[in-house]
Amino acid sequence: MAKVDNPNSGHKERMRKRYENEGLDSFEPHEVLEMILAITNSRKDTKEIAKKLLDQYHSLNGVMNTSVKQLKTHDN
Repeated sequence: MAKVDNPNSGHKERMRKRYENEGLDSFEPHEVLEMILAITNSRKDTKEIAKKLLDQYHSLNGVMNTSVKQLKTHDN
């Protein structure tokens, strides 16, 4: 059976390099949140979690001002 390449392979490393080269201003809100989530969820795909949280709280500021208790109620 042929090995299937994972299109997400190296995603976090590419984001880190982009941050180093272009700075945070080059990121969309979900990408900023994705990087923050990756700090505590190093083995999970944080992109979908970030998008769901932004949909729920409408902005990065909305997510950041939500209590940890409330954030923990979301499925990861």
